[in-house]
Amino acid sequence: MKQWIHRRGALQLGLSWGISMALPAARACEFRTDNLTVVHPWVRPTLVATDLAMVSMGFKDVVERDRLLDARTPLARRVVMAGKGDDGSIDFPIPAGEESALTEQGIHLQLQGVTIPLGLGSTFALRLLFEKAGPVEALLTVDYARFR
Repeated sequence: MKQWIHRRGALQLGLSWGISMALPAARACEFRTDNLTVVHPWVRPTLVATDLAMVSMGFKDVVERDRLLDARTPLARRVVMAGKGDDGSIDFPIPAGEESALTEQGIHLQLQGVTIPLGLGSTFALRLLFEKAGPVEALLTVDYARFR
């Protein structure tokens, strides 16, 4: 009887290992610097090519007050700040010791001149420039909102 239990456990272990190997690996969604962590930069999927898209992301573990000064991606001709003022310049303060975020409902980055459809699960290079943390090479994921 004990031998049957061991075989059953080995079978369960083998099946769970096989299933885990068949699933896609989880994507890293945090990009760390000495001063802060960028959390899950994402944009919604589109069915057809659109020339505008909103980028959301969070900031946490902020050691010293910082500012997001610029963002670039090969996905769009231009990246601007939206949701505040009309000038579009990127200048987002990030307070020390607090979590903050760029959200669709508030201040966010807007991709202008997007030339390809944004397929769910796709990733694109995203270069963020911070006043103190400097440049951060991140991945912009095409995803649905998961964090509220």
